Amino acid sequence: MEKYPLSGHAILVVEDEPIIAYDIADAFEAAGATVWTADTLHKAMDLAGAERLSAAVLDFGLSDGTSEALYECLGERHVPYILHTAYVHRLPYQGTGCVIPKPANPAVLVDEVLRMLSPKLNAISLSISSEPSHYFDPETLIKAQASFDKT
Repeated sequence: MEKYPLSGHAILVVEDEPIIAYDIADAFEAAGATVWTADTLHKAMDLAGAERLSAAVLDFGLSDGTSEALYECLGERHVPYILHTAYVHRLPYQGTGCVIPKPANPAVLVDEVLRMLSPKLNAISLSISSEPSHYFDPETLIKAQASFDKT
């Protein structure tokens, strides 16, 4: 396994909770990535236009709005992204990224970015715990929430 599989990649982490942002950024840096962080939508939109941007991890609810415009921008640029949010059941999501509910081990986010960036890296796992990596598509989440709401 390559020691720094994200070497040469720039990852945008958009998170308004400082401890969560630090943990996520630290995991990506340990994988060799250059990490840019933003705690507001305004700052994130400025960074999202960077030519070197490889992928992003986005919180949905930020202090100055939701990340909807941000993930639309990233989708138009074909930049892979993860929505990492606790608001899964209220997500008006129609994007191309995947959704991973909070809380998630930061290694799971790194694993998913590796998978998104290169099919050849599917076999690589940086998980440091026994926590499985999960991919949640919006349709599955909506069905699961509807099922939960019926009970």
